[in-house]
Amino acid sequence: GKPVVQEERSMSAMWQRKAPIIAETATFDPNRDTEDLRSQSGARATDVSRLAFLVGPVEVKFGSRSSKRVSSDLSKYIDGKKSIVRSNTGEIALNWKTGLLTVDAPKAQGVAGFLKDAGGQFDLSDIRIQSANAYATIEVVAMDDRPIKESGKLLVQVGTVARLSEWADRDAMVRQGNRSVPGKQIVATGKPPYQVKSTHATITIANPKLTRATLLNPSGYAEKKVAVQRSSGSLTVTLPRNTMYLMLQ
Repeated sequence: GKPVVQEERSMSAMWQRKAPIIAETATFDPNRDTEDLRSQSGARATDVSRLAFLVGPVEVKFGSRSSKRVSSDLSKYIDGKKSIVRSNTGEIALNWKTGLLTVDAPKAQGVAGFLKDAGGQFDLSDIRIQSANAYATIEVVAMDDRPIKESGKLLVQVGTVARLSEWADRDAMVRQGNRSVPGKQIVATGKPPYQVKSTHATITIANPKLTRATLLNPSGYAEKKVAVQRSSGSLTVTLPRNTMYLMLQ
């Protein structure tokens, strides 16, 4: 996407440790806290919403004669009422309330987050993902640099929750500013080996070329054939429970 924030910073402003117009976190860096930033700079670190990083590129030029900025109108990409921010390409969307990210580009499509609570079914331009996983990342990427609907070789990538054995946590109240909110307290960090949640997902891809699926092991080598179903120009595959990588051809 095109840059949404462009800032020029003078050497004088940097020597005076003035804050930039946008920073990754409220504290900007480990050596200064938020109060320092507010008192030393006419522009607060939150002058531009940090959601801008999710809309498009944020650029800064150092050593200019004077400090100045150009910032796009972010309001058309950020919907505070629905808790959704979209990229200015229209291909990435994040719902920070439900914890769901979707990527819908011609050659890469997928979802990440709390899939079950978000409804469990996600319809993108060329694929449908159905999942019962509480949390997972499922993405389909073309390996031949062609659009998914025309590709002859697609890679399905899956990531689920992975925790050390004997990990344990419990409900607890956590301080957040001046209030307490429900959270979790880690009781035990666990020990090897890691326990990885099984994959529970089915993918349907609108692509007339695809006829077979191959499960790959964690190193990327073929492990076994996986049954598929074809119907009306689409291929449907239920992912094996140990899926990390699956090749569709």
